[in-house]
Amino acid sequence: MIRNKTTLVFGILITLQSCVSTKFDCTDKKACKKIEYHLEVISNYLFYSKENVESVVTSAEFMEKISGHDSEADYEFSGKSPPTINDYDTWTAWYTANYNNLRYNRRMKKVYQIKPE
Repeated sequence: MIRNKTTLVFGILITLQSCVSTKFDCTDKKACKKIEYHLEVISNYLFYSKENVESVVTSAEFMEKISGHDSEADYEFSGKSPPTINDYDTWTAWYTANYNNLRYNRRMKKVYQIKPE
């Protein structure tokens, strides 16, 4: 009986850890999760065609604003085009280099970047 409870507690701890895990050991996990979400939306569209254009454009605009790297996509009659693979690679490299400088402002519900020390 004690073994079953120990196994259950251990399983719950592993589950909780996976719920808050991010690609990197970030200082602010909520900020990293937001960035990783937007990168995943873009990746799913570019490589698997799983996302709609509106959500991809929204994620691309978010990544442009936070990273300072503009998309190569042009504006069309219907609005902005989805990002390119080069955009995705640029934003992923930026995230890899800056993940510990990201913070989430819970009051304003925004991700921002601090200056590295």
